[in-house]
Amino acid sequence: MVRPARRKAGVIRPGDVQRMSAGRGVMHSEFNHAPNDTTHFLQIWIEPNVRGIEASYEQKHFDADSKRGTLRLVASPDGRDGSVTLHADASIYAGLLDGPQVLKRELDPKRRAYLHVVRGEVEANARPCTPGMRSVSNKKRNWTSADRSMPRCCCSI
Repeated sequence: MVRPARRKAGVIRPGDVQRMSAGRGVMHSEFNHAPNDTTHFLQIWIEPNVRGIEASYEQKHFDADSKRGTLRLVASPDGRDGSVTLHADASIYAGLLDGPQVLKRELDPKRRAYLHVVRGEVEANARPCTPGMRSVSNKKRNWTSADRSMPRCCCSI
């Protein structure tokens, strides 16, 4: 659960993506809504490309089917394709791989890419990645991810 100041408390469920721009003087807290259960979530901090904006909050749900076997845009600078809007020159994708699948992403040579494995095991450009591992690329134009063995793999680029 995330409780931003000046807002009601909200629950983040599996498949939810939340964007919070803190602005100035905002406090928030995070805690497990089910204290007897384990909670897993990925928190990414991205430096904004603007300063002095008002505090804001956005949360959207992306169901598993929209991410299965593909990379689904979940956050972008312009909110395209139903993604949450970032105040940064970055795009975030999420994907679910079931079994032996391959995803290939064409990369702009001027950009960097960051892959974070949430569950399962994947190969990124022939290098194994397991949960919690990250792979960064700024040289290869193509990035291939393949689920090696686990029935469900979640990754973000």
